[in-house]
Amino acid sequence: MKVLFNGSMYSEKPTGVGIFIREIFAKLVHLKLLSDKSTLYVYSPDELPHNNAVKTIKLPTPLEAVFKRSLSLHRIIWNFFFLPIIARKYNLVYSFSSHGSPFIKNQIVTVHDLICMQFPAQHKTQYYYFKYLMPAILKSCIKVVTVSHYTKAEVIKHYKIAPEKITVISGAADHLQKATSFNIPEKEKAVMEWLFGKRFFLSVGASYEHKNIERLIVAMKLLNNDDLLVIVGSGNAYYSMLKEKYTDAQIHFLEYVSEPLLGYLYAHCIANVYVSLYEGMGFPPYEAAIYNTVTIASNATAIPEIYGDSVYYIDPLNTESIAAALKLFSESRIDKSSYQRHFPALLKKYSWENTARAIHNLIQKEVEKPSN
Repeated sequence: MKVLFNGSMYSEKPTGVGIFIREIFAKLVHLKLLSDKSTLYVYSPDELPHNNAVKTIKLPTPLEAVFKRSLSLHRIIWNFFFLPIIARKYNLVYSFSSHGSPFIKNQIVTVHDLICMQFPAQHKTQYYYFKYLMPAILKSCIKVVTVSHYTKAEVIKHYKIAPEKITVISGAADHLQKATSFNIPEKEKAVMEWLFGKRFFLSVGASYEHKNIERLIVAMKLLNNDDLLVIVGSGNAYYSMLKEKYTDAQIHFLEYVSEPLLGYLYAHCIANVYVSLYEGMGFPPYEAAIYNTVTIASNATAIPEIYGDSVYYIDPLNTESIAAALKLFSESRIDKSSYQRHFPALLKKYSWENTARAIHNLIQKEVEKPSN
């Protein structure tokens, strides 16, 4: 079975889809499910195993010089026009993301969410891509993978895809293992020392407006106590705006923390807070559960489907609802065990091994189908 794995969303310092690519590929290698004739194409091979199967994405020299400053355009050019040429040598192309080509018939793409269709202003480039290019890509696919039933329903609604063409295969987060001690990198030790002995709430993934962080900050102010809010995000324009707007000592911003420090934050916070307005799945509540930490979460989109009874739900559009939950947790007036008892089943259900095996089985089934 000769498969081309399209990892064109994988680059340095992976988050979200990048972690999805890294962990599934690692499991395919570890479980010996990767044929020696298969190849993974990525922008950066860092942190990936089995390097002889990994190739770096590049355009011909003249085009590389033109498009190297715009990764989005580089990715589209490579996927649309150069991937189809490479794909001729393979039985099937599996894309870990929504990037593919309308000129490939033997491909499967993965749709993680359609946030850009709900919030076009915050993802203008993605919106145009999903509105004008995705229909042709999805039409050419033999199968489409979504990470939740909610996203499946969204794909059907926006693209009129037949339900039987879509397979739901969820992601996971068990790459973050519970640690009994935290080997914090030297450059981050000041953060741990500053937080020592302080009470704080944690919010992870605060890089876009739909994450609803401003409403969370306003709710935090309503507590009127000494609790802190630690916000972890990436240094984009939205995150920079938040940092400039909210400069008081109660709100503390961190950018792209290491996994040991992230584990420390999950383990020591009062609660993880995930008030996002839209998620195709959403990792942070799972990551928090690894450290036996309860999450205050939105009762919106795919979150209830994925997390069931393992999180405390709030209305993400209601500031008072968020503030009331923060107050309950701050004052220890919540039975955390009623949520924690669901953690073992949650962690067992959503594992990268399960995801890798499901993707491998889907690929194998499609490759082995008799030709018409």
